[in-house]
Amino acid sequence: MPNLHWFGTEIDNKNILSDVLLMPEIQIFELSSPMGENIRTFDTTEQIIAEFQKPYENGEDRRALNLNFWVIGSGPKPTIERVSLNPESCNGHTWRERSGAVGFVQFYIERQSGRKLMHSRTNTVSEARMGAVEGHHTGHDGVIWNVQIANRASNKINRLIRKKAVAKIGSMVVLPDAARFWETGGCLGYCSKSLNPERYVPLT
Repeated sequence: MPNLHWFGTEIDNKNILSDVLLMPEIQIFELSSPMGENIRTFDTTEQIIAEFQKPYENGEDRRALNLNFWVIGSGPKPTIERVSLNPESCNGHTWRERSGAVGFVQFYIERQSGRKLMHSRTNTVSEARMGAVEGHHTGHDGVIWNVQIANRASNKINRLIRKKAVAKIGSMVVLPDAARFWETGGCLGYCSKSLNPERYVPLT
């Protein structure tokens, strides 16, 4: 199960991040850097959650964070690439950095906006998609990647998230504080207790 979708508030996702930071095989990167800046890494949940206080580059309040979990041992080193930007449309900036896909577990988290909370998700490149042979993929540059190690870490993260779940909406799990948000009238995605309560299924 390389991918998982869930509903989690800032509190829920902070709890997940605290667990991930205890995993010795994981190093947390941002997926994409601010314009004209290098990719950063994070060592604490406080550093990560503080990113929500920084507005988007268009000035709007930040609703989501895009992180990338490097799985140590999946390859020689994390892939960081410089992406060219059009300075005319990017306030004079000509570049930004982006962390890679192979060897990483993407971690996209949402927080509530008013009375609505959209789903968060993990994403990992599967062995089948990479055409891995016995768990290994050789890149065009000859670098060998252990896709199996990355997917094993992804499964571990997805399992710890599922263990926290108290309900489901379709295939998406609902974490404890998101469940409280639902009970007090908040919308999880396009569902709410007042409009379609049957979509919300408590786990026993």
